[in-house]
Amino acid sequence: MTRLYNYLLLNKKFVFYTLAVYWLILLALTSFPSHSLPDITTLSDKVKHFIAYMGLGFLLGLALHLQTKYKKLGAGFLLYAVLIASVYGLLDEVHQMFIPYRSAEFLDWLADFGGSILGSFFSYILIRNK
Repeated sequence: MTRLYNYLLLNKKFVFYTLAVYWLILLALTSFPSHSLPDITTLSDKVKHFIAYMGLGFLLGLALHLQTKYKKLGAGFLLYAVLIASVYGLLDEVHQMFIPYRSAEFLDWLADFGGSILGSFFSYILIRNK
């Protein structure tokens, strides 16, 4: 794990660009009507939300920890990553109310919230074991 952390520390831009691309893909996928997207898995909708936001929470946790401009964000990266991902999940659910064949669901947001907690915790484990 130390090697991975050192690699990420030396390649901060990679983490930031990966986060940006991941977030844009997440936004794009939730902006299309659900029937126009291919269903390539048999996973439930809630599991897909959980996994998607686990990735977002992980990348946000790493990015917030690795950035050096705002010390408070770096120090409290775990809390801020969960907060940012959860608020975004809530906004995304509201956004989906305006997309045909999509709807906002509280349980989807709970899956987003849970995934962001686990993903942020994974970033914490990686950082702690540096």
